[in-house]
Amino acid sequence: MKKLFLISLVSLMVGFGLSGCGGGGSIESIADNCDLATIVKENSVSDECREAVEAFFGDADNLSDIVVPVGQGLVSDRPTLFLAGATLVGEPIAYTGADMKLEALVDGTYVTVPAGDFVIKGLDEYNLSNLISISSVLDYSSSMRDDDIDNAIEIFGDIYHALDGVFESEIILFTTNVINKLPFSSDLVVLLDGISRDNTVVRNTTALLDGMGTALEDLSTRTAPVRLVVVATDGQENASQSYTKEEVYAISKAHHIPVIILGSLFSDVDFMMETADETNGFFIYSYAILDLKAKAKQLVDILSGIQVVEVTNSSWNGVKQYKLTVDGKPIVFELE
Repeated sequence: MKKLFLISLVSLMVGFGLSGCGGGGSIESIADNCDLATIVKENSVSDECREAVEAFFGDADNLSDIVVPVGQGLVSDRPTLFLAGATLVGEPIAYTGADMKLEALVDGTYVTVPAGDFVIKGLDEYNLSNLISISSVLDYSSSMRDDDIDNAIEIFGDIYHALDGVFESEIILFTTNVINKLPFSSDLVVLLDGISRDNTVVRNTTALLDGMGTALEDLSTRTAPVRLVVVATDGQENASQSYTKEEVYAISKAHHIPVIILGSLFSDVDFMMETADETNGFFIYSYAILDLKAKAKQLVDILSGIQVVEVTNSSWNGVKQYKLTVDGKPIVFELE
């Protein structure tokens, strides 16, 4: 019987996109402490099972050697490009004009934009509350304990504090259904109150794709040049009715909205990696949300370190597509 359980458990973990990678536990310990029927049918995990899983699984993320376009648009009537990323050792990018080659698509041909025609800025040089729009999406499924939700809330709070003054956010909760908890606001006090744990929500299954799809649809109507979905979850999609994975990716690409996924416990790491790749986003997986919170500080640094390339010569104002090359990597920005 135990052998059959182990086979079933391995199959389940493969389905969740997870494998042991550096943890100190064993799969036998998981078999001894986890009730497979409860995990599958009730979407619930006991404390003993959680501890066994946390000891077994390792971490994963894409927070090093990466640079992605996170937004574009007109800021004060100037074409403005936003990029985020990290160096090989995980430090936020800090490019200068000498590190970049900027080209504009003119009559079907890329033309070099002279260094004197653009400047590089940081977010702290702006005082615009509509520079960044975020949809904060938080898992309220039954496997999320109170302290898991509280730790995820702290991550969102860190993001809010880091971007205060240049962003707005809405708050979405999801379990079997999607709950639009708070409309878009740039008021830090309102956001911190809105993201606080809601004990009235009945925790059930995990409509992850519906939460993401709702967030993307909401952001598609916002006018901020940078629009981001940030989702925190501890499980695999198992209840969505309105959106498929392919539809989520299509909306993201159509509106140039990166998706950032913070996953723990039984989150599907393959899905997280794929989503980050498909949407120009980021992902972090840690088996425990407490450890995820520590890793997320690097993400907060990356977001607060977003670099802004602002085209200052008005002769380029009609251009709809730019190509920025950094570290030999071409990044295309399409202005809507």
